[in-house]
Amino acid sequence: MRTGDLGFVLDGNLYVTGRLKDVLIVRGSKHYPQDLEQTTESHPAIRPGCTAAFAIEAGLLGDRIAIVAEADVRQLNTPESAQAAIASIRRSVAELHGVLLDAVALVAPGAIPKTTSGKLQRFACRDAFLSDRLSILAVWRESTPGDERCA
Repeated sequence: MRTGDLGFVLDGNLYVTGRLKDVLIVRGSKHYPQDLEQTTESHPAIRPGCTAAFAIEAGLLGDRIAIVAEADVRQLNTPESAQAAIASIRRSVAELHGVLLDAVALVAPGAIPKTTSGKLQRFACRDAFLSDRLSILAVWRESTPGDERCA
């Protein structure tokens, strides 16, 4: 649509499914951030409705994808449990969507920016992540040396 919304018409009803500017393109394939977010939220340590997937940079093969998710700190009480959660999220997203993530950050509850009506602000979250303004509990970045790449 001219508004930038994505959707479809079924039985005379319009269903808005997302925003064109949120679509992520990796190796020529389109991925909707809400699909990656839903996969991430299937992990028991991740708070439902508190995940943001976004592009952090466009590379030769398309967008480089990061996920920031609010964690249930009661379930991630050791560095090992945070590393295991990040590894599980990376594996799930790769298996279900064919996307290799470039960064995964687990943040404290309430850290992800939302509108007053509770909608995710992916671009504000992206800006906060890239400028290190999030309350990060654990992070993995592809560009960080080391095996687990967790902090």
